[in-house]
Amino acid sequence: MKAAAIPLLTGGESLRVWSFLVTLFGDLARGPKDRLTGATLTAMTGLVGIKPASMRVALHRLRKDGWIDSQKAGRASHYFLTDKGRAETLQATTRIYARVSLAPRHWFLAIAPEAHATPDAAARAGLVTVLPGVYLGLGVPAEIAGFLCLPGSQEPPPDWLKRSLISEDLTRQYQEFEARLDQVADVLPAPGPDLERAVLRGLIVHGWRRLILRHPDLPESFTGPECRIAPTREKVHALLDRLPKPTLAALNGFAE
Repeated sequence: MKAAAIPLLTGGESLRVWSFLVTLFGDLARGPKDRLTGATLTAMTGLVGIKPASMRVALHRLRKDGWIDSQKAGRASHYFLTDKGRAETLQATTRIYARVSLAPRHWFLAIAPEAHATPDAAARAGLVTVLPGVYLGLGVPAEIAGFLCLPGSQEPPPDWLKRSLISEDLTRQYQEFEARLDQVADVLPAPGPDLERAVLRGLIVHGWRRLILRHPDLPESFTGPECRIAPTREKVHALLDRLPKPTLAALNGFAE
């Protein structure tokens, strides 16, 4: 299972170790009392070709950024998300693990001169930049200080608006990831050992996370048949359902 599925999920590319660790913690250990031992992390990352030295550098970076912390228990180091890391993880978790799009059906454009509406101000209002001075809002238009808000009345929205949110390159990446998921589904037998199952889950979630968090959660009218967000989401969850999440006790005990 591992030999066939892992290269398919990585696409033959090297993983950013710190980012993959963020995915593993988010999938396996996002609770306040959840811990992953250093030995477990070494074993899991080793299955995807990550060297122990690279993992230690990544852990150091995440600790320096205030994302994770660790405690000693005997000779073992136990790693866990900090309050900051957990809060940011949980914020992303809703979108990553949602089985259907959570986007509202309605949308609107918010317009303001750049001098009156900085990107930060737009982001605080929940708006997404479309063009300089033009922003997309989801849901029913609300009064936003400094912005002229116009309800979206065209269904589907114009192509230029859709392309400004989902680029051709991102569309292609969705198509490629979906194709890899199809291949994995064909080679994936019954659930294997806990450690391998955790790694395969991590790779699936990691590939999905890197795509779904690169754009806002959009109404279906914003994505044509060539943009495979909904089918890819279904295939991600179909594979995760075939790979039940192992318990931390099983993972940490296995690696030790």
